[in-house]
Amino acid sequence: MDAPSSAQQWTVGPVLEKAVSVGTGTSLEGGSQLGLEASRRTLRSLSPGLAQSTRDFMQQALLLQREVKRFLETLNVELDHEPAHLTLDPETSHPKLLLYEDPQQAWVSYKWQNSPDSPQHFNKATCVLAQGSFSVGQHTWVVSVDLAHGGSCTVGVASGAARRKGELRLWPKEGVWAVRLAGGFVSALGSFPTWLVLTEQPQEVRVSLDYEVGWVSFANVATHEPICTFTASFTQEVFPLFGLWGRGSKFSLSS
Repeated sequence: MDAPSSAQQWTVGPVLEKAVSVGTGTSLEGGSQLGLEASRRTLRSLSPGLAQSTRDFMQQALLLQREVKRFLETLNVELDHEPAHLTLDPETSHPKLLLYEDPQQAWVSYKWQNSPDSPQHFNKATCVLAQGSFSVGQHTWVVSVDLAHGGSCTVGVASGAARRKGELRLWPKEGVWAVRLAGGFVSALGSFPTWLVLTEQPQEVRVSLDYEVGWVSFANVATHEPICTFTASFTQEVFPLFGLWGRGSKFSLSS
């Protein structure tokens, strides 16, 4: 089975992976920072009038890029995805995650459950997968979150090859595309978690997957506000993924 593609990118609001925009601030990494310094040196060498015109053009181009990306995120949320009727897979659940008789709910217990270990179980990350995977089509589901004090919940999708044993880094290079809700904020999980600026903390998150296009989008159900979109080149099946931390925290699924 092929490993996850190393070319995955993700979008936060309007700007792609290496230039992450949160609110009005933009942070650049690595070669992007060097490119910015080179652009500044070039601008300083131009005449004042031409330099100002160039700055104006770059600003307008950035604003246009942001609007296009925001439009694409909103479009993906509103596309006609097929509702996915998910149930949680007890064969993958971490021993501290207690699944209800209703297989669409889970909560963090105070002690480990007596369940036989298997290659499918998560043994470090308190995560669980949904039963069944997707390798084609457009699908959507809703996660309702009820966090205890200090708790957090991770919502997204995972490659079938994502690690189950040992430490699992929840980011695209490990085959996980997800966001985390905790302490009144939401973060996109990449090489460095990025806090996202939202008008309202979501209690219900809609996850929308377009397998062929390679989009995993998240939105606040109550406000319809896009949260973020990951882009990837999927090469194998993906499973809905859920992680939960904090005793008493719980979540439930619906379509």
